Amino acid sequence: MPKKSSGPRSDDDYILVTGASAGLGKALARQFAAKGFHLVLTARRTERLQQLAEEIKEQYQVRVMVIPCDLSAPGAAEELFRETSEAAIRVSGLVNNAGYGIMGGFQETPLGKYEDMLQVMVMSCVRLSYLYSPAMAAQGYGWILNVASLTAFLPASQGAPLYSPIKKFLLDFSQAHGEELKSTGVHVTALCPGFTWTEFHKVDKAIEQEAEAIPAYLWMEADLVARQGVEAVLRGDSFYINGQINRFFALLGKILPDRMGRWILAKS
Repeated sequence: MPKKSSGPRSDDDYILVTGASAGLGKALARQFAAKGFHLVLTARRTERLQQLAEEIKEQYQVRVMVIPCDLSAPGAAEELFRETSEAAIRVSGLVNNAGYGIMGGFQETPLGKYEDMLQVMVMSCVRLSYLYSPAMAAQGYGWILNVASLTAFLPASQGAPLYSPIKKFLLDFSQAHGEELKSTGVHVTALCPGFTWTEFHKVDKAIEQEAEAIPAYLWMEADLVARQGVEAVLRGDSFYINGQINRFFALLGKILPDRMGRWILAKS
């Protein structure tokens, strides 16, 4: 099996990061750049992507390509693939990070919003992995990091009916895809963080107050979560749970019956 690497194998290795304009995606982009990788950054907000690209180029002296894209749109993954192919970009790594949550009862949200959520968090991950992994396998190395969650190990609960099932899918898909690619030198990792501080929590006062009600010891900083995730995929871990307390909760989620787990989550 090809040996594992702590950085790029070639001066032409690029990492494609989805949802890169803010939060964990932004932190992941910076961590890969710190390792010497060039970047392709994509998200909906062009101005924020361009600002991040300039900051990263100046700080890390790597090349950065910006492709604004709405992954909820039909054909978005294929358009990303076409643009990088036409630019002769060697995408040796893929970070499927784009995602969000929808809070509230299942029937309280228009169906179209759930369809967009599945398109962004499930189908774009599947499509981009399908499109980019063959070239990685052909060159004999590559890295795919799918951002799942600690909730992948916990029973689904009311109030966010799709979030946990989606994250569990990402965990299972990552492990299955990784097994298929193991002999090619391509590593697939599911990153499973718990509560992570990002700028999202500071945009809205109500959200910030709700987040502050959660005990401080449960939170991790985005930069640390991102650094651990990058190191995990470069090592070839099939999944990585950030933080010892989160690993304990994941173990508890496996041991406890789902009915008891749902009761505990409903009371918390």
